Amino acid sequence: SPSPVEIAEVCETVILFGGAALKNAQVNAGALGAHSAAQQWQALRDAGVRVINVSPIEDDVPQNLDAEWLACRPGSDTAIMLGMAYTLVRDGLHDESFLARYTEGFERFLPYLMGEDDGVAKTRAWASQLSGVSADKIEELARSAARHPIFLGISWSLQRQRHGEQSWWMVTTLGAMLGF
Repeated sequence: SPSPVEIAEVCETVILFGGAALKNAQVNAGALGAHSAAQQWQALRDAGVRVINVSPIEDDVPQNLDAEWLACRPGSDTAIMLGMAYTLVRDGLHDESFLARYTEGFERFLPYLMGEDDGVAKTRAWASQLSGVSADKIEELARSAARHPIFLGISWSLQRQRHGEQSWWMVTTLGAMLGF
């Protein structure tokens, strides 16, 4: 994975779905190890990178990061990402050339996203109702992500729930929609 210096060179924003708790960082399989996660996060903050913690738990990131906390309902990360994806498509901000060249299957996902399959468009309002995060904030995240490169982070903990694989599939889809 990229270092904080590499992230700061390219990205203005880091969005962490499920946080990035230090207690879960750099787990070693026995023996001693140099734990530098706190210093790495500090370097990212010092470089001026905006960090957004999307989690029901505020302290899912180190407190000295001054991260913006988006308190969401547990298990609603995928809904937030879907609301962001809908905004990208609605406003023509998704990277169609990247999707066509490097991915397979977006044309099967799009009818679901737009509500053609089930009659429910995955709008920012829909996502807000499920997540508790404001529709305006979901739209702002999507627009910000489309304006400049961002780093999308996702916690392993999100898979430890019913349909937990969906958040991993969706962060991959969202990244592809943004051209990375």
